[in-house]
Amino acid sequence: RQIALENCRSVARLLQTKASTEEAGEYKRWIVGVAHKVAKAAKEGGLFGYGGEQISGGEVEIINEIGEAIAV
Repeated sequence: RQIALENCRSVARLLQTKASTEEAGEYKRWIVGVAHKVAKAAKEGGLFGYGGEQISGGEVEIINEIGEAIAV
C-alpha cells in the first residue's frame, strides 16, 4: 500500500514537470476513476450475490488516499 501511494506521489511530481495543468488533471482524474471502477467490480460481503457493499469502507479509504497522493 505504501509503495503504491509513493508511486502515485512520484507520478504527481512527474506530471507537474512534464505535463500541462490540463493534461495532469485529466490523468489524475483518470487514475482515481480507474481505482473507483476496480473497487466497484465486485461486491463485498453478502450471500449468493445478495446484499453486501458495492464499495467497502477500506476501498473508499484507499481511493481517497490515492486522490490525496496524486493531489486531485
